Amino acid sequence: MALLASIRKVLAKNKVVKPIWNTEVNYGLIGAGAPAAAISSDRQVGNVIRTYVLNAANQVNRVYWYSWDLLAMSNTPMVLTDGVSLTPAGQAFSTSRSWLLGTRPAECVRSKTNTWTCTFTTASTLRRIVWNPSRSVVVKAPLRTSSVTSWSTAPRVARADTRIRSARSR
Repeated sequence: MALLASIRKVLAKNKVVKPIWNTEVNYGLIGAGAPAAAISSDRQVGNVIRTYVLNAANQVNRVYWYSWDLLAMSNTPMVLTDGVSLTPAGQAFSTSRSWLLGTRPAECVRSKTNTWTCTFTTASTLRRIVWNPSRSVVVKAPLRTSSVTSWSTAPRVARADTRIRSARSR
């Protein structure tokens, strides 16, 4: 997000008021057809969710994953070799989209223990997305919690103070 902040400074200095787009996101791309270092499926899922959540929290208007099907050059493909079936990372994209669609960013903070909490609002709800990129953590659901979900599970009924364990991106 440091790069985004510097871009915003340049735009402001030059009195440019335009939406910001992030048009080529992926991890491990080396270029010229060189293979990317492999990372776990959990890490791919974490990268996808964090990418979309942090871009939304920082009011980046559009984010495009480059490329969904670069199976040899990227370490985070969104589809399997059939070009259609979603990988876990592709499924995480779909989940992230459902979490963020119709929301406005409220705040995004990182604790001293590296646990991130990004809050988004809708006309009638408050949504929090919580993760720690380096370890599994347990968090308590805040007041007025009605449900909790993970990237791969359906929402389940919960109440305030429900203890929620995060997955770890290995």
